[in-house]
Amino acid sequence: MGEIINLPNLFHIFEDRTSGWIMYFRGQVRDWSLRPSLARESVTEQERAKESECFEKLAKILPNVNDWECATIAQHYGVPTRLLDWSENPLVGLYFALDDKNYGNEDGVIWVFEDKTAIVKKVASLRDGSGLRKLKYPRPYRAWQDLQLEIPRTKAQRGSLTSQPNFRTPDLW
Repeated sequence: MGEIINLPNLFHIFEDRTSGWIMYFRGQVRDWSLRPSLARESVTEQERAKESECFEKLAKILPNVNDWECATIAQHYGVPTRLLDWSENPLVGLYFALDDKNYGNEDGVIWVFEDKTAIVKKVASLRDGSGLRKLKYPRPYRAWQDLQLEIPRTKAQRGSLTSQPNFRTPDLW
């Protein structure tokens, strides 16, 4: 997309690209690849094993919560997952691209994609191993709208999540 030098320029780019599909935005303070926390180099095998353990515990504590909700809760509390956070609000993406308290003068980036698929309401079970790992990416879960449990930050940010089953990057512009 090129360099953005001011807000009107940014919004003009988004307006030109609007196609009627839902658009998702992810801001990052550096131009990192799109890798969920579970796929980052600094994550140990032990931490990767925590994902399944966490889902099992959440399923026992919250038996009426679906797998996407378990994953959202785990992500919210910092458990490494195969999920990436997105927002339907471009200003939220911009905020995270500029939140540079730890990275100095690095240029931030905003990743954008349009959802051209049906929103997933039900998914296969994580508990039997057929869940998020086998979903095609990106299939957004609109956590801000569909989550039964109240997570105020998720709602305020119009947060959505994508599953990265093979830790690959979705098609973006």
